[in-house]
Amino acid sequence: MPHDGQTQPPLTGALLPDLITLTNAALPAAEAYLARAVAALSGLVCRDGKPVPALLDRHQRAGHGVAWLATSVECLRQMQGWAGAL
Repeated sequence: MPHDGQTQPPLTGALLPDLITLTNAALPAAEAYLARAVAALSGLVCRDGKPVPALLDRHQRAGHGVAWLATSVECLRQMQGWAGAL
């Protein structure tokens, strides 16, 4: 809502009328990107298939980035499920 005394015009229709189709099409690409990011992070912080605490500490920024990406992908999945249930 504007705070400069102006009134906001009413919303008429969706801003992106085909949003569910667009996000549904984006989900596989987002999941593939996440899988590549997890694989890259694993290459940085794992030895013999197990995470190494010192490497996790050294590559904290990458770990946080992958966590953010995973959260965003899961949000997209959940939004798709919610929109489909409507």
